[in-house]
Amino acid sequence: MLRVSNSHPDPETSPSLTPQGFLKDINYTAIASKAIAPGGYTKSFSNLQASINENGYLGLYTLTSYDTMQCQELCDSVDACTAFNIYIERDPTVKPAPACSNPPSTINYKCTLYANQVNSASATNTGQYRQKFQVVITGSNGYNKNAALPSYRNFTGPTELAGAIDAPDSSYIGFKFFPGGYDPSLCAATCQATTTYDQETASNGTYAPCNFFTSYVISIDSAPQGTYCAM
Repeated sequence: MLRVSNSHPDPETSPSLTPQGFLKDINYTAIASKAIAPGGYTKSFSNLQASINENGYLGLYTLTSYDTMQCQELCDSVDACTAFNIYIERDPTVKPAPACSNPPSTINYKCTLYANQVNSASATNTGQYRQKFQVVITGSNGYNKNAALPSYRNFTGPTELAGAIDAPDSSYIGFKFFPGGYDPSLCAATCQATTTYDQETASNGTYAPCNFFTSYVISIDSAPQGTYCAM
């Protein structure tokens, strides 16, 4: 199988490049603008000066170039990964310390993986100070996986809905919330465990089985919080 790379050559950098100069450098914005979405993914946002900061974080990788396909392959290698964020970061060449509080700079290409879909509202990490050295970010792109809805044993479906179900009280059993990445399998397991528990603890032989569930992501200010299961 031939792999067509979507990497871009490193732009020239200067050890004396200031944070402001780094953020204004059109070489970096051009790289992010030209980057295409890998097969099976959709671009969520492009060319921000901040990286994603949300629940569902699965790991960070430093790449040798701005390569969306390599970042996609890393995401595909993790079962729970549904999105990734790739960006360029101004980093110190050595760890800042009191004796060298503002060392020369270099650039790194970062790839972070997430279990939740990403959007521009969650891109709130603009960098930080390490001693007197300022870490800043540019060329930040986010990509979401166009994944098929998963199915689970002993359940039919799934069916994609426009919103949550407002079930009548007679059929509603309860809910469960799982912080972190979106994972409907937790809802399936909870539904089955609820049925088993109610059956084993029924005092008169009757019990209310969990016959179906809905799962969705609860967000606060567009930042995903976790998986909500209604049964």
